[in-house]
Amino acid sequence: AAEVESLQVARAAWEKSRTLAPKDLEVRDALSQLYLALRDAPAGIAEMKAILDIAPNASRIRFRLAEVYAQSGDLPNAKAELLHCIARSAEWLPPYKRLALIYMSEDRVDSSEVIYNKALTLVPDDAEIHNNLGYVHSVRGELGKAKAAYEKAMAGSKDEATLRDAQNNLEIIASIQAGKMRARHLLVKTETEAQEILSQLKTGADFVEMVKKYSVDPSKAIGGNIGFFSKGDLHPAFEEAVLKLKPNDISGVVKTPLGFHIIQRIN
Repeated sequence: AAEVESLQVARAAWEKSRTLAPKDLEVRDALSQLYLALRDAPAGIAEMKAILDIAPNASRIRFRLAEVYAQSGDLPNAKAELLHCIARSAEWLPPYKRLALIYMSEDRVDSSEVIYNKALTLVPDDAEIHNNLGYVHSVRGELGKAKAAYEKAMAGSKDEATLRDAQNNLEIIASIQAGKMRARHLLVKTETEAQEILSQLKTGADFVEMVKKYSVDPSKAIGGNIGFFSKGDLHPAFEEAVLKLKPNDISGVVKTPLGFHIIQRIN
């Protein structure tokens, strides 16, 4: 029934099977996945917890439970389950990677680096880990370490997407080391409109979303990102505004012949 997407029929059958054999892990595992497919996360979580009561060492169930928690925004429980996975299956790589990504999402780059380095003791040439470590070093401004990590990612990559990402990151590092600036901007035609948008940004509006909604520049399709540029490439007023900004800071309203800009520095 599940294979032909008759999910309610499958649910009834598996729930009956669970009644007949409550300790059958295969049935309970299938039922937990079915609940998630039906978007019933609480039931899916309850089923996975029941499995763990029967088989506490079922690390793959615990890992899947961590994913459900993470997707629902419950990061404390997600991290707790991943740490259980690591404690019980110390040689299994996926929990390390997922935990490090959660730390990165929380801007806890130091914690992320610690987990990635532990993972590298298991698989020293993992390209994905080296690529993500490059990002960690970049966030901290450690461009030399970031470059070395991206180069290791390229050397060890067996995946085209990771290879392409590492190559792109290396090009970014090279541009930063060459003194180039990188920014995104929102362009409108009147100062009044720019000031209104700036007020919304100051109260927490997302810059990229505001660009997509209001900007009249073609770069709006990519969130206003204008890429790297050197001094002298753009209008002096625009460049002067970027130079005054720290990474992720947002400028006031900047006037050029094109109109009125609000700028966010990226690097």
